[in-house]
Amino acid sequence: MKLFVAFHYHNDDKWIKDLVFPILESLEIKVITGENIHGDIIVAEVPELIKKSNCMIAFITKSWHEHPWVRDELITAVANNIPALEIKDASLPNVGGIVDGRQRLEFDIDKKEEFLVHLVKVLCRWKKNYETRSLMILPNEIIDQARPHLRTGVIKCTYQFKDGNEESKEYKTPVFRLPQGLGIDIKNIPSNNALIQLRLEGPGFSWSCGYESFIYIPIKLQNDL
Repeated sequence: MKLFVAFHYHNDDKWIKDLVFPILESLEIKVITGENIHGDIIVAEVPELIKKSNCMIAFITKSWHEHPWVRDELITAVANNIPALEIKDASLPNVGGIVDGRQRLEFDIDKKEEFLVHLVKVLCRWKKNYETRSLMILPNEIIDQARPHLRTGVIKCTYQFKDGNEESKEYKTPVFRLPQGLGIDIKNIPSNNALIQLRLEGPGFSWSCGYESFIYIPIKLQNDL
């Protein structure tokens, strides 16, 4: 997952890099910032970085009046339908405008550990929603039946998870070509222990499987001798 982090680059907000960034790294989240390209105002490169991110978090601290670009970055994310979380010092008034009424976390500068717990919960939920895993569809008979219809849009592929005793809702995903077969991308994976079942339907064919583990994905090796 690619996460844009908007924050102020001075000593009062150094705790963000010291505390939040290590958490993001431990969750294997790719951090994107405009730290190395900022001027006094938001520059052309920053909106492009935000658009290429899956989501963003924006820290509104007591120094935001001195560095208003964080608000600009937050507005850019909202305007481009990028999921954005405003993280605001509880002592400050709401930013208002286009970002008002959206998801927000507040923090007490002297009780940051409470805020960090809530932030991790949000990030884990986002990570589950935006991270993808690719699967190859077998056997070869499916490939022969489905490939002629890939560009017509008539093929329907759905998947569903079973995590413990709970079954997820059904998700749709497009089918794409691989060098030696067909593949799909899956998201919203509830846990590494979850099972998945697939159904692939098209003109004159319907294939499905029961719940199976997707942890052990087969890899085909070729003889080098």
